[in-house]
Order: sequence, then C-alpha cells, then structure tokens
Amino acid sequence: MTWRSGRLTPFAQVMAGVSRSTAALPGGAFSDSTTGWGLAPGVGADYRLTGRWAVRGQAELLLLRAAGVWDKDPRLGVGAVYRFGH
Repeated sequence: MTWRSGRLTPFAQVMAGVSRSTAALPGGAFSDSTTGWGLAPGVGADYRLTGRWAVRGQAELLLLRAAGVWDKDPRLGVGAVYRFGH
C-alpha cells in the first residue's frame, strides 16, 4: 500500500511465506532441517529524484517460526529505485 505526497511516497508492506533452515556439521556426519512460517512486516519511503528514479529507505522485522520458537531479526535497507513504464 502506498500514499503519494509530492516527491515522497511512503509505503507499508507485509510479506508472508514458508521458510526452511538446514544445519550440518562439516563432512556430513550430522544434519538437521526444519520448516516453519515466515512473516516480514515493514515500512519505508521512496523519494522521487526524476520521473523514473527514486531513492528508497525501508525497515522490516523478519519473523521466522521454527521448532516452536520465534526468531526476530530487524532489517534496514537503502537503495535506488528505477520505475519501468508510467
């Protein structure tokens, strides 16, 4: 979902899916894997530089559930955005 305000376009997003994690000892003597749920709610904003180029900043909280435990990892991102078409 986005909201436009001049050059600034704030947005919110939620991504959900399945995650798979595998751990193994060197040499393959022991390995374990688990499958769980993943969720990543986040917010950010694009600042338009030209008609097609913008700068983006965003923050997300990556939530992974495996083996009955929630793992929470914050993520920050900054990057360039190029828009195809109009």
